[in-house]
Amino acid sequence: MLQKFLDIFYPKHSLQGISGCWITTEEWTDILFNMYREQQPSLQDRGLGSIDTILSACSYHDSILLQRALFTFKYRKVPGLSSRLADFIIRAGRDQITPGMVVTSVPLHWRRQFDRGFNQSALLAKRTASVLDLPYENILRRVRDTGHQAWRSRDERFTSMHDAFVVGKRTIAPKHVVLIDDIATTGATLNACAKALKNAGTTRVDAWVIARG
Repeated sequence: MLQKFLDIFYPKHSLQGISGCWITTEEWTDILFNMYREQQPSLQDRGLGSIDTILSACSYHDSILLQRALFTFKYRKVPGLSSRLADFIIRAGRDQITPGMVVTSVPLHWRRQFDRGFNQSALLAKRTASVLDLPYENILRRVRDTGHQAWRSRDERFTSMHDAFVVGKRTIAPKHVVLIDDIATTGATLNACAKALKNAGTTRVDAWVIARG
């Protein structure tokens, strides 16, 4: 009831407009679902030796609307987009579930999370785990602020992510982890997280993302 009241007096404007922050139901269906699953040894050839699989639901470059949604979600700080964005991951991952999977997220440095107000990957991961009836655990910690990756070269991304993550000292790493993030471009962040997990005893890391860049 409260949401309907707010929608009347503060209507949501589509991202297709100049200042919109929302996507209509019809617009969500226009975003192309284009699932792709990359595995070893293909990942090893790209320098991603710690990840067993990257599962992406969409291609980032296929949809301007998806690009705007991801930008708005992260940089305009609109956490309300998380559920619908997570639904792409859920759709892609539904048939990939195996016994023993534990869902976790790529952590933000505490300064970045304080500034943004939320960790976008954690919102996506918790929604995914809830809908797919999988356990969610906060396993990883980012030990230094690696800054923005978007404007860095591939080599710079891998260098900045070297040993940037650890598993908490009191945390027992699950054997099979599903690592959630919003987008995979070079895969440097996902690979650094997977390396930390495997150093702590995880045997398999599958990364599930909304889009591949």
